[in-house]
Amino acid sequence: MEMTTQPISKRQKDTAITLRISKQQKFFLSQAAKVRHTTLTNFVIEEAFQAAQDTLADQVRFILDDTQWQLFCDALDRPAVPIEATRKLLREPSILDPKI
Repeated sequence: MEMTTQPISKRQKDTAITLRISKQQKFFLSQAAKVRHTTLTNFVIEEAFQAAQDTLADQVRFILDDTQWQLFCDALDRPAVPIEATRKLLREPSILDPKI
């Protein structure tokens, strides 16, 4: 499937989705669409599409040849480089630590 950066509202649309939602959900979606100065349909599509991209971002499959795979594995196997600022940060109490 070809991915494009062109806004969804400008792309050819050739399929439909039917949704059953509550009156409250429709009200909130409609209000949000008005704030964005767009239609309810366009708002729902844009937001759902962005959510789908965010969800799939960490699930993307990538293919490496043998050399690239070995370089990737080597990078993962390398010990972490110590960063003094990180050590300092982890030694100091956090505002999230319980007060004793």
